[in-house]
Amino acid sequence: GIVSLGLGLLVILNNRSSLLNKTFFSFSFFVSLWLFAYTVCYLTKSVPVAIFFARIACTAVTMLAPTSYHFTVCLINNKKEMILVYLSYIVSAVMVFLFLETNIFLSGVHKYFWGYYSKAGILHPLFLMFFFGVFIRGFIILLFTLLKNKDIPSIKRKQIKFALFAFIMPMFGSIDFIPKYGFEFYPFGFIFVIIFSIIITYAIIKYRFMDIRVALTRAGIFVIVYLLVLGIPLGLTRWGKYWLQ
Repeated sequence: GIVSLGLGLLVILNNRSSLLNKTFFSFSFFVSLWLFAYTVCYLTKSVPVAIFFARIACTAVTMLAPTSYHFTVCLINNKKEMILVYLSYIVSAVMVFLFLETNIFLSGVHKYFWGYYSKAGILHPLFLMFFFGVFIRGFIILLFTLLKNKDIPSIKRKQIKFALFAFIMPMFGSIDFIPKYGFEFYPFGFIFVIIFSIIITYAIIKYRFMDIRVALTRAGIFVIVYLLVLGIPLGLTRWGKYWLQ
């Protein structure tokens, strides 16, 4: 979550007026909120606290679909697609309300060996259809842009390829939906989020993705990634077990 939020801040602070940068920051923020909320669920011993933060996590996941879709549309500057982008935000807002105020998408929490985890409600499969539909739509328009437009500048084509590959990673993170249906299967989707962050970081440094220029040596990049990916989680484990007891 910290890695994702840090990357989002790097992007938005570089150009606060860019809609592309804003949408990427929004996506990174909701990824961070999703992971933070479930961190609390895993650590707390209180069922009400777990349910509250499970609802927060699920609303954050809901917003990943429209923000990622919006980002891809901005990246290829496809204005005709914006109507569907706005529609995806509207549907997501309705689903956020239903996650927070009803039990049809989230009906409580499971108690697993690693802590509490959200329990799928009766209409949760309907949410999954929307979630995957929006993600797949964004993936398809990126792919078709590469295949149909042969006159795209070389560096732009490489940026789209990196975005295409990077946004496949959160889709693998969807493995976290399995425990919601009662299977005691540890949700390790955060690993794919870290891979996503590394891919985007490489694209920023190598190909000035989102017009960001970062002056770092390779050794500096290695140290930063090492500290974020390994140092922070290891540090958190030293006090995490005492938190929210």
